[in-house]
Amino acid sequence: MTLPNTDLTTAGVFPIDLFTPQPGGGPDTNPSPPNLTITQANNPVPTITTLSPTSAAAGGPAFTLTVNGTNFVNTSTVNFAGAARTTTFVSATQLTAAILASDIATAGTPAVTVTNPAPGGGTSNSVAFTVTSTGSFTVSGGNGTITATAGTTPNTATIQVTVTPAGGFSGAVAITCPAAGAGTGSLPFGASCNALTITIPPGTTTGVTQSLTVSLTPPSSSMTASAAPTERRFYAAGLLSSSGARGWWALSTGTGLLAMLLLLLPGRKRYRAALGLGLVCVLSFTLGCSSGYGGGGGPVATTTALSVTPATKNPTNATITVTPYSGAAAQGSASLNDLSSGTNTQVPLNNGVGLVSLSLGTLGTHSLQANYAGSTADAASKSGMLNVTVTGGPQAATITGTSGSKTATGTINITIN
Repeated sequence: MTLPNTDLTTAGVFPIDLFTPQPGGGPDTNPSPPNLTITQANNPVPTITTLSPTSAAAGGPAFTLTVNGTNFVNTSTVNFAGAARTTTFVSATQLTAAILASDIATAGTPAVTVTNPAPGGGTSNSVAFTVTSTGSFTVSGGNGTITATAGTTPNTATIQVTVTPAGGFSGAVAITCPAAGAGTGSLPFGASCNALTITIPPGTTTGVTQSLTVSLTPPSSSMTASAAPTERRFYAAGLLSSSGARGWWALSTGTGLLAMLLLLLPGRKRYRAALGLGLVCVLSFTLGCSSGYGGGGGPVATTTALSVTPATKNPTNATITVTPYSGAAAQGSASLNDLSSGTNTQVPLNNGVGLVSLSLGTLGTHSLQANYAGSTADAASKSGMLNVTVTGGPQAATITGTSGSKTATGTINITIN
């Protein structure tokens, strides 16, 4: 006898009765008929391949979602945006689910998954369902003033941004700001915006306003910046050039050890050999010490310092000072780099000092650094970073609102005091 699959869908213990048809025959009279035990196998982990439909308009009516895939069971559940929905088992490769109107009230990409219960079971891969918005929206911004204050905490201003729906639009609108720069519609140098999302509820007809925070890199507390040279190292005899001295020190150490070893050997000639090696040791030691200050050890390390006046805001002059460790005056030229705008100015050095007039011009905080390229006698070096702020404004910056495939732009105005 063969049992159909529909008789094997429920676990349990079932008695087996035999019935013989007419003529004659009749039911089985066995008082203890045998039992058939059906056990529940572990449910597989489901997989989603496609959805139908794949999208719906925000604010639309409830609908039936068809989920195609594999390893579905009659107790599988379809989850829409994390919420279980009434599910109908069609086959091991298809389910349908009742999606509520509230599930698609706003635009977005809710995730669809399928869960098979225990034993075994699990949750499938996630497939995005697209809820598209109808209508459109506009974006507008207000004015904000940033007061530049020296320190390490960013200077900020709060600017109001409004998203106004039209044609029944609803959904989340992500507000983004442009990059900082000198171009039209850019933020001032050193400025950035926080992430902002403005949500328009269904049925809204008036604008929704939220605060956008604009941050500005503060000017440095000190208007002088320098950096320790990287090409210096400490040795037993003091601070030496990394490009010299080490060879002489290695020779001095080697000959000194060999001289001590010869003294342990038999014979009179060992004393002469040990004395000769000792002289070589002393000579190389002396050369190693002198190489720290140009004694054959290559270029001498330098320190480059940068200072500006007046301090903090709107500086008009900069001074670059290059100091070699030898004490001699550095010659040649250095460059003043504006890392914010990507520009640089060559500055001639007079006894290690270069003076230059500043014309930063563009609104915002500029990061300045002096760079000395070095010479045959002096090693290259660069100063630390110095932040200075140019005040003024207002400067108009273009902000963008995005919701799915819909975009709109607006303007915020920034003044720096």
